[in-house]
Amino acid sequence: MKLEDDDLGELMRRANPVTSAIDERTEAELVADLSRVLDGRRAARRAPSRWPWLFVPTAVVAVVLLALVVQSIAPLSPAPKVTAATPPLLEIAPTSQTFGDAMDTALAQLAETPEAVTPGRGAAFEGWYIQTSVDDDGGSVSFIAPERQELTWNADLSGSIRVTAGAAYSPDGGDVNAPPAGTVLNEQSFAAGETPVLFAVEPPSTVDEMRAYLASTNAMSAQADAVDYLDTIRTFLSEWTPTAAQESALLGVIRSLDGIDIAGEVTDRLGREGIAFRAISATAPEFEKLLILDRTTGRILALETIYVGGIAELDIPTPAVVDYIAWE
Repeated sequence: MKLEDDDLGELMRRANPVTSAIDERTEAELVADLSRVLDGRRAARRAPSRWPWLFVPTAVVAVVLLALVVQSIAPLSPAPKVTAATPPLLEIAPTSQTFGDAMDTALAQLAETPEAVTPGRGAAFEGWYIQTSVDDDGGSVSFIAPERQELTWNADLSGSIRVTAGAAYSPDGGDVNAPPAGTVLNEQSFAAGETPVLFAVEPPSTVDEMRAYLASTNAMSAQADAVDYLDTIRTFLSEWTPTAAQESALLGVIRSLDGIDIAGEVTDRLGREGIAFRAISATAPEFEKLLILDRTTGRILALETIYVGGIAELDIPTPAVVDYIAWE
């Protein structure tokens, strides 16, 4: 079937959930809207099954969705390129530590350090997700627009969320057409039972219970790998600020995973010194995860998604950061 240009353009607009440089959806809404698509790409490499809710890089999914729409509707036509600005890669310095040594150090630091933050329901973080455009006339999204999100909620699932603009910038120093930092982009209140959280139950503080807790959301298949776990942990940390004991349980789960190794020493997007770990998935080799732990407290600071190549429709140099979240 051959589509006219106007028809294809309309399909692209419907397929791409990113309609402007400012995306007003919450973290939970972004995940719910987009994550199923990349899971479909991964599921094609596995035996057919019901699609689980995988907490994968929401930014990347929009790109994959564009590619799938083009390939499935007009397979004989050249697919348009998808272009976007991306932030610079973090500079990672070599370290002599092994993965096990670094994780053991972080666990010891968590056990010895007083609570660095107030634990409980809610989270505050800065996030950025790739903003894409279909490059039919040489255009692209040319700047980075981080957003800060504050979520608070109660045991009865009442709560509120506030999203403000971060400091936008262009990688090449060009003009930036974005709201000033601090501008309120979205603010919502939720009545009892309405806050859109996945982890409504109080988190446990032992490794085995935490592993079961993460899996209890149906977020992961029986073949879940390190990337699946990190994506699920990402969602958990965007809904809860854990105690030191709960975070130790998270690190214990991470330490037990295959497919993750130490990458080196790094400074995260918020200027904090950390230790970086790299996770790779055999079922989605186009992307890698970079997990960052605080070098002095052992807490999880940030998680980044890096595109390493393999999607013909994504016209950006590789490797490239396509998604990051940094918890405060």
